[in-house]
This record gives sequence, structure tokens and C-alpha cells, in this order.
Amino acid sequence: MSDQQHIFKSGDKFSNYYEIDSFLEKSHSSAVYTARNTRMNHPVTIRVFSTQLDSEEELEVFELEARALIRLNHPNIVRFYHYGVFDQMPFIVMEDVDGIFLRSKISDKAPMAIVDASRWAIQICSGLQYAHKFKGADGDPQPIYHQDLTPENIMLNARDVVRITDFRLAQTSFGMDKNNPYIAPEQLNGNTTALDEKTDIYLLGLIICEMLSDKIPFARDNFEEQLLEESDLIKTTSPAELLVEVNEILQKCLAEDSVDRYDSMDDLGIALGSLQQTAALIQKATNYDVDENYDRALETWKKASSYLPNNREIPKRRIETEVKSLLLQAGKQEASGNIAEALEIWRHVLTLDSENEAALHSIEFGKLHLEINQLRETIDQQQDEIQKVALAKEDADLAKENIERDLISKSDHVDRLEVDLGSFPDQVREQEEEIEQLTRAREESGLLVERLQTEIEAQTQQVQELTDSQTELESVREELEAQLNTNTELISKLENDVENR
Repeated sequence: MSDQQHIFKSGDKFSNYYEIDSFLEKSHSSAVYTARNTRMNHPVTIRVFSTQLDSEEELEVFELEARALIRLNHPNIVRFYHYGVFDQMPFIVMEDVDGIFLRSKISDKAPMAIVDASRWAIQICSGLQYAHKFKGADGDPQPIYHQDLTPENIMLNARDVVRITDFRLAQTSFGMDKNNPYIAPEQLNGNTTALDEKTDIYLLGLIICEMLSDKIPFARDNFEEQLLEESDLIKTTSPAELLVEVNEILQKCLAEDSVDRYDSMDDLGIALGSLQQTAALIQKATNYDVDENYDRALETWKKASSYLPNNREIPKRRIETEVKSLLLQAGKQEASGNIAEALEIWRHVLTLDSENEAALHSIEFGKLHLEINQLRETIDQQQDEIQKVALAKEDADLAKENIERDLISKSDHVDRLEVDLGSFPDQVREQEEEIEQLTRAREESGLLVERLQTEIEAQTQQVQELTDSQTELESVREELEAQLNTNTELISKLENDVENR
């Protein structure tokens, strides 16, 4: 296997199906071109390796690895269409991705927020987990390791979806680029048998670190060694509450001994997923806090803590929000004049934050306000008592006047009674005479009533006698009428006899 340099120009024919459009980039092991499939009129990207395959065995291994890449089908991995050898140079044809390299994003946006960096890192984990667990056409495991993971080999399409490119092929690798900071410790010592999924985890850890801090956290004394400058790989994060968790993830990714790294991209993806969810919730809680929607903020802080229960900073932020909420409630109680209730809330604030100046000052003010209110209440009570005494005095004076008037009235009445008592015997004699006269009149009336009753009884007897006489007359009349009828019939009969004769 040997190396050669060859640069194609725009318009050059490449292999049987392609025409070069433009040169994209060159690395120590390959050159990349945009091209067009002349049969399909379809844009593609061609990576031409500078390594020349000198034996059938090398060609066979290259073809085996290239065929595996072509079989990869994952939304976070570019599609590989074709492979071959042109002018003794191996090449592989990929889809042309409409997008930008992650390197451009890092240059423009780093240091990035955790939400953005973890979103892209999780997609990289998904694509590489698929490649690491890939199976060959016969169903046997045929893991594919990238081994050259850098921001230059990761693209973001127009929809911000990660597309991983440029998997390293064993038969096309040509030494190590000593200027490339993206190298795992096991790659430095040249032990290719130790390269596996944990190598890619290490390289992804470097990418995450650069996205979050805009730098690689290593100082290289020589090519064989990489030394951590400090125990914390990065100093700040957005949000700042997740700095410890971020450094824990990076320390695990970048452990010198691969045994201490994550076991798989899935495990790393899960850790990043929790980190991303928590970062999003922290941002949401912060927004609620700014809008003084403290109830929603407290709920969101609580939910954020559930993703990372060992985080110490999130509870602090939750307490800060709760303190703000309580201070707002206390302010409303104070404005409504409920100072005692406000004092209770301010004291509760001090149980959460013993040095809260707003609560301390408010408590002193509240106590003074309560004392003033108590003095005012005492003065009001005394004034009420004075008013009551004054009213009682007025009532007493009025009662005295009424009693005096009543005494005068009663004295006048006694005088009148004494005058009336002087004329009382004469009045008694007159009344006795009237009673005697009434008694005599009553006796005379009784005699008159008796006479009238006797007369009525006599008249009643006469009426009865007349009634009896009338009854007898009626009987006689009826007998006469009957006799008359009989005589009338006899006369009629005689007349009839006379006529008949």
C-alpha cells in the first residue's frame, strides 16, 4: 500500500460515470470533490483516497468495507452509492448533502448552549450506534467504526439534521495526522486492534467539548501524550446549573482507559438526552421566573430535578424562585394592609434564605408597622371609651331632667287629686240617690213585664181558640161541598131519565 497525490480539475472525467465539478477539501489521506453522475444527472460527492492498493488482499478488504458502507441506511449517516478504483486510487461515492459542516456551526456559535450541542450530539450517537451494531449480509455482526470523527466529517442539512460522513476505511488509512487534535489515546500508540466503539465515544467527547467551550481541552507535549490541563474540562455552560453534569459526561467520554468510558453510544445518548431535557426545562423555568409566573416556574424546576436528582444547583434555583414568589405574595399582603400575614411569609422566606435582605428589611418594617398599628388601635380604643363616657354623661343629664320633670308632673297630679277628694262625698250621695231611683225603676219594670206576659198568654189562648174554630168551619165546608156534589149528580141523573122517557 503506497501513497500518491492526484488533484482532479473541474470537467475531468472520473471513472465511467462521473464528471468532476469542483474540489472541496484535502486531508492527509484523501481528497473530496463534488461531481455529477453523468448517466443519472445526479449530484454526488466523491472521496478519492491517496493510498494506492498494491495487492489483491488489500483490494478485497477495501471492497468488503466499502460494500458494508453502501448497505448503511440511517437518517444520520450519508448514503454511500458506489465504490471502486480509478487510476489505482480507491474511491467511494456518497450523496451530495445540501448543508454545512459542523465546523462552520462551531466557528459561528461556539460556545453553544447545551440544548443545541446535545441535540446534534444525540443524533451522532444514534447514527454511530447503528453503525456499531451493523450486521453483514449473512446476518453476522459486522460493526463499522468511524475512527475519524471530527467536526469536518459531520454535516448538518437544511433541516438541521446530522449527516455523518467519511468513515475511515482500514485499507485507505495512511498514518496519523499529527496536526489533528481529534485522536484517541489508543490511536496514538498505533494499536489498531484496540480501536472500537469506545474510540468513537472518545472522539465524540472531544466534539461535544469543542461545541460547548470552543476549544479542545488538551495540551499536547508531544505526539504520544495528551494531558488534561485541568480537572474541569470546561468552565462555563449555558445553563450554568449543569456544569457539573456536563463535566462528568465529558470525563467519562474522555477517560484515558477505554474501559472507563461509556459502554456504547446508546448509553452516551441517554446521558445526553437527560442533559438536554434538563437544559430545556431550566430555560423554560427561567423564562417563567422572568415573567413572574412563579407557580409554573416552580413546577418546571421540580420536573428538571427529576431528570438529574443529584444536581445541587437546580434546587438552589428552585429556592430562588420560591423566594421570589413568596416575596411577591408578601408584597400583596402588605399592600392590602395584612401586615401580620406578610410577616409570616417574610419569616418563611428566611427559612429558605436566612440572609435575604429584602425579607430582613421587610420584617423590621413590618414589626414597626404593627407596633404603630397597635398604638393606633390603643388610641382609638381610648377615644372610643372617652366618647362612651361623654355619651353616658349626656344620657345621665337627660335622665335627671326627665326625672325632675316627672316629679313636677306627679306633684301637680297629687294636688289635683287632693282637690278631687274634697268634692268626693257629695258625688257619692248623688250616685246613691241615682242608684235608688234606678232600683225603683227596675222594680216597676219587672211588674210591667209580668202584666205584659199575662196579657200575651191570654191573647195566645184566644188565637188558639180561633184557630180551632177555623178548623171546624173548614170541616163543615168540606161536608157541604161533598153533599152539593152528590145532589148535583142526582139531578143530572133525573134529567137524563126524563129525556129518555
